[in-house]
Amino acid sequence: MQLLKIMLKFAKNINMNANQAILKKAGYFLLFVLGFWVISMWYMSPALDGMVLKQGDMQQVRYMRASADTVKAITGEHPNWNDRLFSGMPSSLITGIPQGSLLLKLRPLELFSLVKAPFSFLFLSMMSMFVLLLVAGSDRVTAAAGALGYAFMTFSISSYEAGHITKVLAMAVMPGSIAGVILMSRGKYLFGGSLFALFFAMLITYFHYQIAFYMGIILAIYLMVELIRTIKNKQWMHYLKMVGVSLMASVLSLFTVIGKFQDTLQYSKATMRGGSAVASEVPQSGPKQVSAKGLDIDYAFSWSYGIDETMTLLVPRFKGGSSDELVPENDFGVDRLPTYFGDMQFTSGPVYMGASLMFLFILSIVFGIQNWREKVLNSSNAKFESDEVEKAQQFFYLTLFALLTFVVSLVLSWGKNLSINEWFFNNLPYYNKFRTPMMALVIAQTIVPFYGIYGLYILITQKFTAGFTQSLVKTTLIVAGVLVGFIFLLANSQDFAGVSDAQIVAQIGKENLPIIKNLRSDILWSDVWRSSLFIGFTALLVWMGIRKQVNAMYLSIAMIVVVGIDMIGVSNRYLSESNWESKETEEAIIPSQADEQLMAVNKKENARVFDLRYNPFNDNHAAPFHRNVGGYHPAKLSRYQDIISFGITRNGAQLNSDVIFQNNVLDMLNCKYVLSMDKAGKEEIIPRNTNYGHVWLVDSVAVADNAKSALEKINNLNLRNYAVVESSETSKPSALVYQRDSADKYVQTTYSSDTIRYEGTNKSKALLVFSEIYYNEKNGGWNVFVDSKPATALRVNYVLRAVELEPGKHQIEWRYVPADRSLLVNVELGTSIIILLGFLGMLFKELKTQAEEKEVA
Repeated sequence: MQLLKIMLKFAKNINMNANQAILKKAGYFLLFVLGFWVISMWYMSPALDGMVLKQGDMQQVRYMRASADTVKAITGEHPNWNDRLFSGMPSSLITGIPQGSLLLKLRPLELFSLVKAPFSFLFLSMMSMFVLLLVAGSDRVTAAAGALGYAFMTFSISSYEAGHITKVLAMAVMPGSIAGVILMSRGKYLFGGSLFALFFAMLITYFHYQIAFYMGIILAIYLMVELIRTIKNKQWMHYLKMVGVSLMASVLSLFTVIGKFQDTLQYSKATMRGGSAVASEVPQSGPKQVSAKGLDIDYAFSWSYGIDETMTLLVPRFKGGSSDELVPENDFGVDRLPTYFGDMQFTSGPVYMGASLMFLFILSIVFGIQNWREKVLNSSNAKFESDEVEKAQQFFYLTLFALLTFVVSLVLSWGKNLSINEWFFNNLPYYNKFRTPMMALVIAQTIVPFYGIYGLYILITQKFTAGFTQSLVKTTLIVAGVLVGFIFLLANSQDFAGVSDAQIVAQIGKENLPIIKNLRSDILWSDVWRSSLFIGFTALLVWMGIRKQVNAMYLSIAMIVVVGIDMIGVSNRYLSESNWESKETEEAIIPSQADEQLMAVNKKENARVFDLRYNPFNDNHAAPFHRNVGGYHPAKLSRYQDIISFGITRNGAQLNSDVIFQNNVLDMLNCKYVLSMDKAGKEEIIPRNTNYGHVWLVDSVAVADNAKSALEKINNLNLRNYAVVESSETSKPSALVYQRDSADKYVQTTYSSDTIRYEGTNKSKALLVFSEIYYNEKNGGWNVFVDSKPATALRVNYVLRAVELEPGKHQIEWRYVPADRSLLVNVELGTSIIILLGFLGMLFKELKTQAEEKEVA
């Protein structure tokens, strides 16, 4: 009601003519927004018939969530501990935590949840880029071309197809965040700040911190360019206001997710992102994934984009496309083949930014510099009005921003292929927490369509002197010619050999590799000609636009068609009708016959299972049905990764039968069964009879001086008798030797994800070890109670829990207690309300100002 009153008051404060003008303007905007919605539904139309995408990563997420979702269906709440991955880990990064953000609940940028998945990522991408281009100064039709191009960037499409949904949604709202910063730089501090806060808050609400990190880089570069401008024009108060409002808006946005951020920050300290005390000791043949301070650099840089592979920005299949490329006509009788021959292990598709858009981007950079030299450096001859000089100067600084941002994006994406990235990895704050350097191309992906299309708008709408017009015509033709020549030159230098060729040979035979290489050559040259034609046709349109031989609106409509055909044509290779299937088939979680047999056998014992049917530490097929020793999660506990590297895989050894059946780590984790699959695809259930059970008493404590020593002792000592304790532990057993009686025994009586109970008897003081993972961080931890009284939880054997007991009969309860988040939930609610109402208020104020200015005019 209050919002309605404000709107009515606003309507009364402006006269009817101005009101009609504003309504007309808003109507046009909403018409384009509706068009974006229609395009999104058209491209994802199978979803309207109840179909869903076959998203491999989302299937893994469904597997890891399945057990927790079952618990929620019964109790009404997700458990705080997930016992189905890596013998147990906090579930907050899997099922989430309670949050208070109104932005998360209302989703205003998705038209208050009217636009739903899977249409939302395309809609958000188009609307966000549309807003950015309008804020920059473009007209609506030209802005629509950039919006369409941005939405159908192949990295977004292939990422969504793979199931990286949060990443794609976060990428979608990056342009809107930039729009807010541009408004602030033009003196509209409050409106710009509110717009930035709205988009940036939604960006971090999608919880992909690496994309948020890249958005921070874009903001830093923009502020750096503005600093250069300020040093020249001495407008320090303006700069300080812009920086101040940007920082306040950023902090306010962060507070809308402060609970989730705090949980992730605390959890990350115990994960691979937080580093490992034994990282330098991991053998080269082993699965080294962490370093002392964060991710191991080789692991983090494993998906580095090749320097020459950057040509895919212009020619989509410059490196063959994907590792499973759609090639309907070939000699192998299948639709998809491994045509990729780049530097990465595999890829679901290239990063293609459009031949037409890349041409416009490069042309706009050259034009921005030429325009600056013509109108700014030569302004003393009074050929140009002061506002023209100011616009040229403004566009020049935008050119500098675009160029720097693009270069930084490329440099970061090259990862291990450029030595400076090692320095960034070791010195740039938080950078060593992220992997996949190629993802940095999302920065360029945002800048290319924005700056390229905005540059086109300037070229076709501004008036130039006859001499400068002729110069721009030549520049257009030269840029197009050099770009096409460069493409042909580099394409001719390819040898069509890739790092994955050995794997391909193993799959289809050495004799077929030449056929694959010929196929790679064919599709490369096919795309070379394709990109050249798009560059040529775009250059023709620009040439006609500069010479005013075609109406600017018609030219913009033509660009919508060109960009649409270019980008959607390539995107269809990586998300087409073949990627869809019925919802029941895709989302079904069905146990195999072996799973069903093992669940029946293991129901009473509830022992752990080691699943070797798939990659044991990169797959979640077992998670819905078994308490799994392995699994998949990008941020597993660091100590658990250490016992994988040093214990389960025995310092890099292969997982053969000797390793699996003579393994102290698997024994202490109570791993009683191994699921295996032979070469014929037949599943087997193999029992392990050396597992220790849920709980056992030990008679000795072995003190380890450091983490490496602890892991060595775990491998070599009889852990039925010994508990290994690190000297650095703050809580330790009070004795090194304990008396055990043959009658001493403890059993598990009750089990749930968050609460486990045991009971038993010990005649003497005892140390009781449990086959459960120790976790005690600020975001939550396992508390132990002996006979209903709090006791001290001990960490032994590097990852397990233990408790010291006085003589007697005892009942022991382990209870997972998450941190109290009620205050943070309220902070999230309050700040999200401030951002939403602040934006609406500033929007109404801006509309009112425009109405008043139009009335005066």
